[in-house]
Amino acid sequence: MLLLLFVGACGAAPQAQPPQVRQLYGEAFALQAEYKADEAIACLRQLLAVDSNFHPAYNLMGYIYEDAYADLDSAMMCYRRAARLNPSYAKVYLNMGHIHYRRMHYDSAMLCIERALAIDSNYADAYFDLGWVYNSKGDLARSVALFRRAARLGSAVARKWLSEYGYSLDEDDAPVEPPSRQIYQRERPTTTAVEY
Repeated sequence: MLLLLFVGACGAAPQAQPPQVRQLYGEAFALQAEYKADEAIACLRQLLAVDSNFHPAYNLMGYIYEDAYADLDSAMMCYRRAARLNPSYAKVYLNMGHIHYRRMHYDSAMLCIERALAIDSNYADAYFDLGWVYNSKGDLARSVALFRRAARLGSAVARKWLSEYGYSLDEDDAPVEPPSRQIYQRERPTTTAVEY
């Protein structure tokens, strides 16, 4: 991802859940936002003991493994489980793309992110992350075009990137100074709102 914010998950919303599941998910989400990864994982395991098919829990667990522990293999296993449980969950494909991006498997990252976009063609974060893949592959023009698309769809970080490098939302401008190839590091969530 690649993806910058965990919040803003796309995909089908989960069915009505027992209050305990929603409560545990909310607690786990808040704990990960407070950098309490061990406690968040324990909370998610407790949740999955109640409802082993709650796909957002696997997605969040994968995010924690990736972000807090840099355990990309465990993160990918969790993301894949979430995708099996809900194949139309766009957010998880974006997260899988981010794992491939971090491993510099750019073609695999593109496939995952494009799958997220096939599910949700207005997914601003996916366009932004796909732009980073193209940036890493040395295709600045395609990268900027994708950042512009993300910005038009409401991505504040895409808008910020374009502004910092002298690009407007129009396609006929020239940058003040072309940026060199960069490595993208996604940002931590900036809210504690629970979204699936």
